Amino acid sequence: MKKFYPYTILDRSQFNHELIPIAGITERIEFFYKYKRTTENLYIGDIDKSHLLLRDSVDLLNPIKQFFQAKHYLQDNSKSAGTNHVFPKICWLAYSFLKNGFTHPIAVHYNPRIQQNVVHPGTARGHIIKLFHNTTPINCLYFNTGGVDFDFLKSMQLFDKDKLLENNTLEFQLVADHCSIIPHINLDAFSVSPNTSTWQQFIHQRLQSSSFTVFSNIDVLKPWYASEKDASIQIYFNNEPLIQDMPGLICKALILAIIGKSFASDTLIVNHKVKVDPPK
Repeated sequence: MKKFYPYTILDRSQFNHELIPIAGITERIEFFYKYKRTTENLYIGDIDKSHLLLRDSVDLLNPIKQFFQAKHYLQDNSKSAGTNHVFPKICWLAYSFLKNGFTHPIAVHYNPRIQQNVVHPGTARGHIIKLFHNTTPINCLYFNTGGVDFDFLKSMQLFDKDKLLENNTLEFQLVADHCSIIPHINLDAFSVSPNTSTWQQFIHQRLQSSSFTVFSNIDVLKPWYASEKDASIQIYFNNEPLIQDMPGLICKALILAIIGKSFASDTLIVNHKVKVDPPK
């Protein structure tokens, strides 16, 4: 593994989050390719999960807890559920990933302040990677900010301007930061809103159903508790002190309980007695 960067950016330097105000996706793409460094490129291909900085599962667990505490599941669509769309979105992505994998590459760029490869945009998919992606490398759309060089780039292909211009579901924004023009790319931006709304409705129906009952050996989904024998879902945690990522296990259990997937590992078992039919 090697990485080279042509200058130093201090850790205490402020981040710039403001988008460059250029109207039109075509104009932004043209601007990006005109002003990026000659050593900077977009690449497409597989990157091993170990090379990516993934956010702590606490960042996912907190909005999920809020979703249940505020009883957003009582609302049958995402608009009436307020601004907390994290849980229906993460359930949709988890179900889709476990069924078919990711349908589009994950956007990743190098962050020179922290010297890590970060997933952005795509925080929710980053959590899916951390919780459920265990084996094969991850298909990524990668920007080597500042011309940084990693060994994995040798097996990736350049992603040229024409491929961006021909994509009609593309979201493409630019941020001037890290002394570069950073592209923020979502190749499937238009699927988020309708699927989040569909899964909000599904969660509402599922949690209102008398067939949704849970037994767990720690306190999750308590309003739906039943005896171990009678519960339609059984959840068992290995809650020994050596377990490093208990927030991640809780997130995984809550997601699996909703989407109807059974699961078994050394640290978590989720058993469904009743077949679940999630949205297609």
